[in-house]
Amino acid sequence: MLFLIRHLGKWFAKGLYFSLKLERIGFEQIDNHLDKNQPVIIAVWHGDMLMPWVEIGPYKPAAIVSLHSDGDFASTMLVALGFSTFRGSSNKGGREAFSKMMRHVKKMERPIAAFAVDGPKGPRRVMKPGILSAARLMKGVIIPVTFSAEKIWRASRSWDKFVVPKPFSRAKIVFGEASSIPENMSVEEQEKFLLSISNKFAKEQLELEHEMGHTFS
Repeated sequence: MLFLIRHLGKWFAKGLYFSLKLERIGFEQIDNHLDKNQPVIIAVWHGDMLMPWVEIGPYKPAAIVSLHSDGDFASTMLVALGFSTFRGSSNKGGREAFSKMMRHVKKMERPIAAFAVDGPKGPRRVMKPGILSAARLMKGVIIPVTFSAEKIWRASRSWDKFVVPKPFSRAKIVFGEASSIPENMSVEEQEKFLLSISNKFAKEQLELEHEMGHTFS
């Protein structure tokens, strides 16, 4: 049954991805950094992560997936897409999962990790600090990824307003400007830095949604 769920999810997501009239912007950044032996940390918003996960799957990223029930399906599908997943939540097993992921990433020939930066429970489109810890330990860059499509299904009652593009829709995925973590920041400076990149990322996602004709926030 797990095998069936894993591969049904994978082919559903891939089928959607390849049906889209997709414009890809800035994706070459990943290879540019990895070719220079610079680790990459991909940031996505929880509600907009489906197509970015398909896009970066061939790089075999590492990712933490929550222990909540919806994480079971997410983990099986991500593994099928090529990810290495580590299960943990903020209130249970999170530190252990993060440590395991960091050990795994350090052994990778081309180190890459991915974070749904406002997951697993929000607040929506507010970055959590875990990605800064990962970037610092990996000595890598954070690349924010935004995605939107003209025609979508949207789970308006879920905390993350999870989006699934409709087949054959015009869509766009944008790999934004990479950010490096300044060294020797104080706690206050880290909080300001996180808020700055979080606000910029949220603004870029909203602008892309407006470009696709959506007026929701």
